[in-house]
Amino acid sequence: MRNSKRFVKSKLVLKVFFLFALICTVLPHQASFAASDYKSISFYLQAHPDDWQLFRGDYAYNDLHASQTKVVFIYTTAGDAGSVKGWWEARERGAVASIRKALKPTPLTIDIAQFNDHPIVRYTSGNSVSYFLRVPDGMDGSGSKEYNNESLSKLRDSNKSITAVDKSTTYTSWSDFTSTLKEIMDYETNAVGAKHPWVNVADNDSKYNPGDHMDHKATSDAISTFAKGNYNRVLYVTYDVKNKKANIGGAALTNKKNLFYAYANEVYSQTVANGDPVDQQLFEDEWYWWGNKSYSRNIKYDQ
Repeated sequence: MRNSKRFVKSKLVLKVFFLFALICTVLPHQASFAASDYKSISFYLQAHPDDWQLFRGDYAYNDLHASQTKVVFIYTTAGDAGSVKGWWEARERGAVASIRKALKPTPLTIDIAQFNDHPIVRYTSGNSVSYFLRVPDGMDGSGSKEYNNESLSKLRDSNKSITAVDKSTTYTSWSDFTSTLKEIMDYETNAVGAKHPWVNVADNDSKYNPGDHMDHKATSDAISTFAKGNYNRVLYVTYDVKNKKANIGGAALTNKKNLFYAYANEVYSQTVANGDPVDQQLFEDEWYWWGNKSYSRNIKYDQ
């Protein structure tokens, strides 16, 4: 998602919710599902809480409706856009709401899992699990003053450490960060017993995906360090689909739209509760630009 200046005020309702997640017992992985329940697994790896809804929502809907498929969402940044006023908390809740929109009524559990000595907040609901690493939004790659000008781009290019916006952990090197991602993904893959599962992630080649957000590219660069021999990838186009022809219609478009607006409505609801409603035109613009389009290419695990 583009950076927004329509920030929100942090209120007790969000603070209590996320305090609960932070004080949960730190668990060494510990999944709440049986591997025998699933025959396959799909990953959605993205930088921001609304990326998959806007660019792969139609496919995510189908995966979430396949009861024997485990669907794993991993969000690298908090999508804070340099705000310390509650914006990232609202967006995180929006991401979870969009997943639950696709599911039958099912409990939501929150815990903190440990991967590569880093505590990671995890939400589990139905056949989905979501991991939020919560590192700062890198903006144009230079980061924001609110979060010490840290970014994934700087971590990748110069090993400048990056600390999660909730101060829960610090990644001291690019290898530290990529190893954490790999440990999460390998853990989920092994639990299901899958071989070479598909990972949906933004295309990091500007030839196919020009003008992308720096966080999108860094997130895709991260999995590129360990994908070969392990993971198939669906590399999707992000912002540039605005310049392409619409290619989604019918039920697929309806499903994608429902998931995106579940995200949007939850974010709006949270900002209303905080006394500073986000301008809903933001969501209308994003859907207009990107909603009815989906472009991607596939890279097999042995390429």
